[in-house]
Amino acid sequence: MHRWYGRVLKLRSVQRNISVTPYFRGHLFLFCYALCRKLASIAMSTLLVAWIKADTKAILAIHEHVITNNARLSVTHNDYNTWTLNIRGVKREDRGQYMCQVNTDPMKMQTAFLEVVIPPDIIYEETSGDMMVPEGGSAKLVCKARGYPPPKIVWRREDGGDLISRGGPQGKTKGINILYIPINAKEQSNRTISISF
Repeated sequence: MHRWYGRVLKLRSVQRNISVTPYFRGHLFLFCYALCRKLASIAMSTLLVAWIKADTKAILAIHEHVITNNARLSVTHNDYNTWTLNIRGVKREDRGQYMCQVNTDPMKMQTAFLEVVIPPDIIYEETSGDMMVPEGGSAKLVCKARGYPPPKIVWRREDGGDLISRGGPQGKTKGINILYIPINAKEQSNRTISISF
């Protein structure tokens, strides 16, 4: 899943209007449109668009040529006013600010921020399993999860009853959660706890 932060801005001038629009269909496509109000004022064939990863200042592509050594990137031009930067198999490191820059005088540019969301996943090897605790003992339950943004971990009793830990009622945390449950009475010894996101 990918989340796009920021808004589509339209830069206005007497001659042209440029915008960047995100589309998602398994891969990321960034479009840059150069729209001329007066076609006679500029030859569209003279426009060149550069794609830049603004936060690192890395030039990704110029016109129809990929500059960076990233095989997942490609760039296309429709021979008129649309340049497209394609990112296949978006990864966490693709997160950041992207810029579409047009070689006008003065130069026109548009930026947008790409946030890559990684679904939550429990790290089972570092998470507690079933356990038996004698009456009067304490249970230490650990849940560890990964994802971006860091997932919220919620502890619940399967029967929906109140869950009171040594530190008071348990709430949500991010990434890792340790729950201590004192087992003081006979009725507490059979508590069943489940984990959800």
